[in-house]
Amino acid sequence: MQMQRILVALFLFLAIPLALADKPSSDENKSESHEEGHSASTHSEGNEHAEHAEGLSANAPVIFKLGPLQITNSMFVTMIVALGIIIVAQLATRKVQLIPAGLQNFVEYLVEGLYGFFESIVGPQMVKQTFWFFGTIFILYCSPTGSASFPEWARWAGEWMSTATSPSR
Repeated sequence: MQMQRILVALFLFLAIPLALADKPSSDENKSESHEEGHSASTHSEGNEHAEHAEGLSANAPVIFKLGPLQITNSMFVTMIVALGIIIVAQLATRKVQLIPAGLQNFVEYLVEGLYGFFESIVGPQMVKQTFWFFGTIFILYCSPTGSASFPEWARWAGEWMSTATSPSR
């Protein structure tokens, strides 16, 4: 029953933006033609880096479209991370034990540590009222950050292990 609720919530999360999404306006086509004209003029000047001088685009890069809904890279990573958090929470609480072990122990360790951290900041009375919100935002914010930097951690750990295990000269 709980998994059905999660699936219904996920469906509503995806269906409501589709129903409320507007059709692309003609303003987008005008901006695209303006950008093409601008890049042609910069190439004619001979300056190869002039087109990058303006900085990042105000629009997020679109990975794919789902009907009228444009899925950006940030939305995609957030959905993947949210799905991962849901799966870990489901697995950790599948067989709850009085003395936790394995994944349940790890998840309880993380949640209790985060609870203690927030309690030291906002106090014991306020943390009871606000932990559900701030804890969720904190976990959802830190998870994509950690998952995005995981390749860097793996590279760093590999370099550290190779220097730590190599004989000194």
